Amino acid sequence: MNWWRRLSIVAKLPLGIGLLLLLVLGGMTGLAWVDLRRSARALAAERLNRVTPDLAAGLAGSAVTRSGSLGALARDSVLTRFLAAGGDVGLRERVEEEIRDYADEDDAAVIELWDSAGRRVYSSYSGSYTVEPTVLAERSPGLGPGTSAAMGPLLREGDRALTVTVAVLRRGEALLGYITDRRPITATPEAVRATRDLVGEGSRVLFGNVRGDVWTDLQGHAIERPPVDVLAVDGVVEYQRADTPVIARAAAIAGTPWLILIELGQGPVYGSATRFLRRGIILTLLLTAVGATVAYITSRRISLPLRGITDAAEALAAGEEMDPVPVTRSDEIGRLAASFNAMAEEVRRSHQLLEDRVARRTAELQEANQELESFSYSVSHDLRAPLRAVDGFAAILVEDHGDELSADAQRYLVRIRTSAQQMGALIDDLLAFSRLGRQEIRRAPVDMRELARVVVEEVCRQEKRDVSEVHIGDLPPTSGERSMLKQVFVNLVQNALKYTRGKQPAHIVVDAVREGDEVVYFVKDDGVGFDMRYADKLFGVFQRLHPAEEFEGTGVGLAVVKRVVERHGGRIWAESAPGEGATFRFTVPPVPVPAERASES
Repeated sequence: MNWWRRLSIVAKLPLGIGLLLLLVLGGMTGLAWVDLRRSARALAAERLNRVTPDLAAGLAGSAVTRSGSLGALARDSVLTRFLAAGGDVGLRERVEEEIRDYADEDDAAVIELWDSAGRRVYSSYSGSYTVEPTVLAERSPGLGPGTSAAMGPLLREGDRALTVTVAVLRRGEALLGYITDRRPITATPEAVRATRDLVGEGSRVLFGNVRGDVWTDLQGHAIERPPVDVLAVDGVVEYQRADTPVIARAAAIAGTPWLILIELGQGPVYGSATRFLRRGIILTLLLTAVGATVAYITSRRISLPLRGITDAAEALAAGEEMDPVPVTRSDEIGRLAASFNAMAEEVRRSHQLLEDRVARRTAELQEANQELESFSYSVSHDLRAPLRAVDGFAAILVEDHGDELSADAQRYLVRIRTSAQQMGALIDDLLAFSRLGRQEIRRAPVDMRELARVVVEEVCRQEKRDVSEVHIGDLPPTSGERSMLKQVFVNLVQNALKYTRGKQPAHIVVDAVREGDEVVYFVKDDGVGFDMRYADKLFGVFQRLHPAEEFEGTGVGLAVVKRVVERHGGRIWAESAPGEGATFRFTVPPVPVPAERASES
């Protein structure tokens, strides 16, 4: 999210408000669309659950009417005499007249008479047809004892589906034959429109046998069966018909082996929801764009004056010259600009006063430095000369008149010389310590391992100690003033050698460890150590934790080390216990060195 923090208010405000509007309006539109789809499906299911049983009941009534009419025809004496006479030609004309009256000029109906052996003895259809009913019982499973007429299963003839009504012709208890009414399933355009008005746009009414072998639509065309067992589902069912998802409801037609199925395409069902979603998306995007635009204009009115104040504040912080911020409004931003101008004027006055004070203090500091230089010069020359004279004359007395002096006098002269030499060393250390505060640090890459090796060899040679007593680890390089860092190693290694004189052999380690992103250098010995209760005195000038009679020194060395480390931006500390040695740790934060400086070094 760093990119968001870097954006200005001009971009954040319209983006934030636009995103908020998009989430709120988009979420509300989505929820409304889901509810609308759920309501549309519930409405479609309620319509199918109401209409389908009603249509099934109406069709059942029509089937009863047709089978009753055919049963009445089967009881006609002319037809029974015709079959009883084995298809008497003399009765044929009257039979055709009776059948025409039954058909009521319906050219689509085919009326056929069959004898008890299943042979056709008469047909109102003069053309050829492919369906040859051989077993009438399969067409009329509903015909049982005492039943005169029933509707048979749908039949397929080419690409058409036909309904067959079968009636029994009897004389007394004797079976004379059958009469069948075979006609295609068709509906007038008015009936189709009425059905669609009743069910809904995109609906389709289908008929099929309960056993599922033949299915047809209102135009009488044979179609594929549904992909699911529609009668096994109580209520509406959803499935895919070709590439169209549909919602359907089936109902059995009482008194027939048929069922009715009403399919309703999901497109028309969810059409209103889909249109609402499109309009909602367009409205959401439009309102989001309007909200973002208004937020952008508002944010510019707020942010542009703030940007002017920000630029002026940055210029003021950088110490650059700046003009007063224009105050063009009287609201909070205008009051802020006026307050900033007043503050900037006060800062300028304070800055000028501070510069004057710094100039005075700088002059005073320069004067103090000059006095310190004069004092250092005086110490270096005026104090050293008498010390050298005291040391020299004491040496002459010992050499030229030693035989004439008593043992106590000789011992006093030796102590005079030792004190003079110690005071000279102390003066040298003080001068070196005072120069550290004024010496410029010129940072350059420093190979700390090589520097430690050089220091160990020099100090061991001066102290007449074996170099093998000191182990130098793999010290990472850093950057700094090489001469100052060398003095750090010199003082720490000298301390380690001094306080391990009683060890045979001594063990001293110069190494470094990495702690997170920081490198910690350390010098560790196994010498006499010190009590950590007095650790705060270690790095003070003239502070000593051991008597001068046991270990020589001026008490300035560790103060020099602390001054050098702190001037490099690091820190130093010590860990020890009496008789267990001491470990001095320090850090030198590396600072990138320009390429030209690195090449010079």
